[in-house]
Order: sequence, then structure tokens, then C-alpha cells
Amino acid sequence: MKTKVLLSICILFLYACDKEIMHDFVVENNCNKSISITFENANSEQHTAIVQANKVDTIYTLTGYSNKIHPINLDRLFKSFKINYDTIESVIDYKSNDVWEYAEKSGTYEVYYLEVDSTHFE
Repeated sequence: MKTKVLLSICILFLYACDKEIMHDFVVENNCNKSISITFENANSEQHTAIVQANKVDTIYTLTGYSNKIHPINLDRLFKSFKINYDTIESVIDYKSNDVWEYAEKSGTYEVYYLEVDSTHFE
């Protein structure tokens, strides 16, 4: 009986604890020139990334703690998110979850994937 109670407490403790969760934001640039990405996160931290032509790059990694993985509301995560190609700024709302592809890779790792091409700048 003591073994069952101890085992139950161990299982409860193991699954009740928060785990470190990692969120990667990956951008694929399908344009023939580099794109410049500037964004501000919810903590008012400014970030800039350059993704070379026809390359894929992780532009931001966010870590946090939770007992389960779930999609983030990107409108809350990003105060602003802009992409420029030469001197042209895209008019697409990159803070929208509809623009990013979401993929849960494991119980503690997820990826948000964005494909950028010349149609974003027309």
C-alpha cells in the first residue's frame, strides 16, 4: 500500500512540474535578395535579423516553462513585426498566427515557420 501511494505521489510530482519549453521562429527567404526583419517582443526588446536570399534561418528562440506545449498567441508575443526587401516594407500582418506554420516537434519543442517570397512585397 505504501508503495502505491509513494508511486502515485512520484508520478503526480513528475507530471505536475513545469518543463522548459522552446519555441523557434524560422524564416525561409525565397526572394532573390536578402530580407531584413525587425520586431519587438512583449518585453519591449528590439530584434533585427537578416535572412540571405534563398536561405532558411532561425530568427528568434523563446524559452519558457509550462507543463504542456501549446501554440502561442503571436499577437501577444510581438508588439511589432516588419519585413523589408530593399526599401519595400511588406504589408502582411506577421503578428497573426494565420501567417505562420506551427509544428510541435516534441513535448518541449515547437517551431513557427514563415515562408517569405516576392508576393509579400507587391
